[in-house]
Amino acid sequence: MNNRYWYDIHSRGVDTFAVWTAFAPTFVVGELTLTAHSTDVNLFNSLILEWSQAQDALNLARSNRDTSAASLGVVCQRALKLISGTLKPTDNLLKEVRSVTGVQGESQGAINEKCLRLASLWMAVNTHRAALTPAQPALTVDTTDVSSFQSMVGNHAMLNQIVATHRTALSQKTTALRVVATRVDTNNKRWYKAWQGQFAAGTAQREALSLINTGSSQSAPGQAVFLGHEILPGQGVRLSFDASRATQFAVSHQGPGESVFAVVASGLTVKSFDHLNQGQGIHTYKVVGANSAGTGAESVVLSISVAQANAA
Repeated sequence: MNNRYWYDIHSRGVDTFAVWTAFAPTFVVGELTLTAHSTDVNLFNSLILEWSQAQDALNLARSNRDTSAASLGVVCQRALKLISGTLKPTDNLLKEVRSVTGVQGESQGAINEKCLRLASLWMAVNTHRAALTPAQPALTVDTTDVSSFQSMVGNHAMLNQIVATHRTALSQKTTALRVVATRVDTNNKRWYKAWQGQFAAGTAQREALSLINTGSSQSAPGQAVFLGHEILPGQGVRLSFDASRATQFAVSHQGPGESVFAVVASGLTVKSFDHLNQGQGIHTYKVVGANSAGTGAESVVLSISVAQANAA
């Protein structure tokens, strides 16, 4: 299952929820209800975000590791040339130089082995140079001495461990995402088939199936939907919403006693919004999604009752 497939399943799930909500919210597909499907689609959206964040973290860890490997490679190359150039042609330590240069490959295991062999050789050469008459100083590559090089090798090992940790985390996120993706995909298809059977051709409900995008071409967003809401302390409201293919959202609000809706948030790139410090009474909301191809249909109105705040 590739990433594009995940997004397609999610988009179709949002479209399905929008049509289901607008045209027959009490319709049930076996044990599957509108509320249950909404919960899965909302969870799917969260899991896609978590998977994307885990992938970004792994990519960053790999980039840091590869930068470290490149730095080690430069020091290795220069140190080996420096060591072989300073030794006499008859020096036995030249065999150890060949032992280091004989390590081939670009794998992390090969890099680690080559660096450890070089560190051992470097220390042996420094000991050899100190025993000469007159004694010669320890070799350095610019300001990097053997101790600094060993620290670089140790740090690289830690970066490799960080990559492994993030790889495991991504694998876990991928597994969780696949489970929900499979369930949403299955239920999207069950619902579509059952909906075709329930509503006759020519009815508004049957015609609404045309609103569900089953292709992959870029088009304007589908109808926006509210996937859930939460009452916050201090008479606040947290809204969760979505629209297939939308990249930004606008939320409108109509408070108690007001006759028109007013936009309270626009250009949102996240799929939630906290509307704080609301008065007591019925508050109604609408949301609409947009992308580079256009603006989608407004959501069904969501009405929320906000109670009077408790006295401090």
